[in-house]
Amino acid sequence: MGMNKALGVLMDLIYGKQSKCCLCGRSVVANEICDFCYEETNDLKRNYSSCQVCGRLLNQGNTCYGCKRGPVSFKYVFSVGPYDGMLKDRIYQFKYGGRRDLAKGFSKLMADNISSFCNFREFGLIVPVPLYWKKQSERNYNQSYLLARELANRTKIPLGKAALIKVNDTPSQTSLNREKRRSNLVDAFRVGNIGVLAGKRVLLVDDIVTTGSTVSECTRVLLEAGVSEVWVSCIAMAIDNREKKTTNDIVSAIVD
Repeated sequence: MGMNKALGVLMDLIYGKQSKCCLCGRSVVANEICDFCYEETNDLKRNYSSCQVCGRLLNQGNTCYGCKRGPVSFKYVFSVGPYDGMLKDRIYQFKYGGRRDLAKGFSKLMADNISSFCNFREFGLIVPVPLYWKKQSERNYNQSYLLARELANRTKIPLGKAALIKVNDTPSQTSLNREKRRSNLVDAFRVGNIGVLAGKRVLLVDDIVTTGSTVSECTRVLLEAGVSEVWVSCIAMAIDNREKKTTNDIVSAIVD
């Protein structure tokens, strides 16, 4: 036995079996996520409140602008934190850098977040937001599917791998405003296997929720297929600043 291996065995005996944090690679004992990553994600979310109706993260108040205007199609959205800091950096690596391994750590954070609100037994199916086949072929994987698969393994909830299919190669949502995002996705999705959906309470999984246009359109299609309710789980969420901007606009108009 080499010196390094012997030292590793000795350290395991003293401190317990060592493993690596699924998000940052730091050494941890009997945990998948290190204390540093847990603390950092909690710090990111601590500065925001959540909409009491749909769960969207807010700068202020307890009801988001969208819910004040009318009900959203999905029941609630669970998010680990805002699209910022460590979460933003890791999501970029996960989505564009080929870091499929990050799905394990993200799914752990997502599962912990959901379980603090409700029981997993309430859901009958986990459904990933699909990618168009050409985009998935270019990237070699669908990050939302990897998250959904890990969540299904953790929670023992059945995975609806092909429950939803993206049938139109829509332009990227990144550069579009809220209204264009919504119109961009009309008729972009269809049900792949209606037999597994009827009467189910679905947990819809995506990596990021920005305006909510994608998950809202997916929800509409699922509800039309006979799903009883759709809840959403994501890693990160953009902050709803519309109420703040609207107030500023009003103040500016009065001053002018």
